[in-house]
Amino acid sequence: MTIWSDPATLANLIMALAAVSSLFATVALYYKSQKEQRKLEGKLASYSAHLSAFELLSNIPKAIRFLGVSNEDLNALKKEGIKPEEAVFLFIHFRAFLYFEKIIKTDDKSAYGPGTANYITLSVPETRAAWKILRKSMPSSIFMEKLDSTVQLIESEKLYSQ
Repeated sequence: MTIWSDPATLANLIMALAAVSSLFATVALYYKSQKEQRKLEGKLASYSAHLSAFELLSNIPKAIRFLGVSNEDLNALKKEGIKPEEAVFLFIHFRAFLYFEKIIKTDDKSAYGPGTANYITLSVPETRAAWKILRKSMPSSIFMEKLDSTVQLIESEKLYSQ
């Protein structure tokens, strides 16, 4: 009698192979999840450090130029009635949400709806004006598309309400 002809032995062999395969899959998934966890922790640490550095801008608002906001941009903001300190606040606000969106990895490009933090912030005309200028200093992302969509939504609502 061979191993292939005995149904009980064959079943045990199949179960053993399934258990070994399951063990290998579990180990592979464990290492993959550990790698992803380290990657996420690295992003969180990096984003936290960036935001801490950005907070220093409140003491030296003109240093925003090192982050891609030019003197022309600051002058354009000033024409909109936005002080450098306020521009720094909005810059930090937008960057914080940008990092949040990167961490949660959303693919949703739709506008933020009424009642959300970004909708409320962008409902202020000066914030929308600032966004149009500050967006040049932001890395391209789904978050930018969401803010642009929100600005369009708010501005279209303003047109319809008049």
